[in-house]
Amino acid sequence: MSSRRYKYSGYEEDNEGVVQILASYTKNPIVLGSMALVAFLAVTADMSIFFDMIYGEKDARYNGRLPNSLLTLNYPYTLLRGVVAEQPVEDSDIPLFWHANKPDAALVQKVLNNCYSIETIELDSAEAIQKAKEVNLASRKGKKFAITSPFLREVAEIFTPENLGRATCFFRHPLDYELFDGMPSFQNQDNYMARLLLNDGVSNLGFKELGDAKQIIRDVCVTATMDKLVASFKRAADYYGWTLEGSEKCVEECVNEASMQERELDHDSDEWKEFYKTNRYDCQLYEFAQQAWRAQIQTIIPLSLQNQRVKRYEGDEEEEEN
Repeated sequence: MSSRRYKYSGYEEDNEGVVQILASYTKNPIVLGSMALVAFLAVTADMSIFFDMIYGEKDARYNGRLPNSLLTLNYPYTLLRGVVAEQPVEDSDIPLFWHANKPDAALVQKVLNNCYSIETIELDSAEAIQKAKEVNLASRKGKKFAITSPFLREVAEIFTPENLGRATCFFRHPLDYELFDGMPSFQNQDNYMARLLLNDGVSNLGFKELGDAKQIIRDVCVTATMDKLVASFKRAADYYGWTLEGSEKCVEECVNEASMQERELDHDSDEWKEFYKTNRYDCQLYEFAQQAWRAQIQTIIPLSLQNQRVKRYEGDEEEEEN
């Protein structure tokens, strides 16, 4: 009986000898057990089981909506939905209204409560956020609710892969922020909003860091700006599928009553020049938020249209299969 021979780099190996070696391995219980484990993982296609067995409970940073290899690069924003890429809005998603300006909190809650009958839960301190984690707020059943908070990164950590967050982010000109008590403080005093999004208080910010902050806004924020508040609230409500339950002018009346003021500085003044020198990237970030708002006219669409697009896409797929 002849046997086939294989050559590799000058080395000859008899096929029958290979079979004998493999057979001998199966007599070793350790090797046999390892082979069974690999076969099991191949069937389940879930390597996370393997790593959990070796390393124990999975690091919270590996929770989220992206493959494990990408999660820690963007954590905790991976616990927020991509507002454009991940449509339609699902029933399990939790709306988060982020506002770093203290006076905006009352307006956001008033519009959501009075105009859309949405219960709001305010997480405006580290203690409140910790309590939300302890009671697993994201998994709460029953009446729909929205979270309001000046803490974007910290609140994102209360969400889970089963209940991801969807953020509406309120931006105003860097001149106009009145920050909440207890907001993070940074070693470097420039470009506070960019540093807040990046959680970076020590680096010398440059165009790369500005680009990273823009990417966060682009990916996970339904943008709302102070000069377009009425339209911003209505767009967010349509996006979540909320029905106006107050008067037709409810949102407009709430915004007018809040009497939001914007500070103005002469751009030729020394005060402005000094401010811009210190907060150049924050100013550019605000301009980008304005651009994102305009772009989202086409992409942040009512929930009914989101669902129609999904049905049309699924119908096209069925036609292709047939």
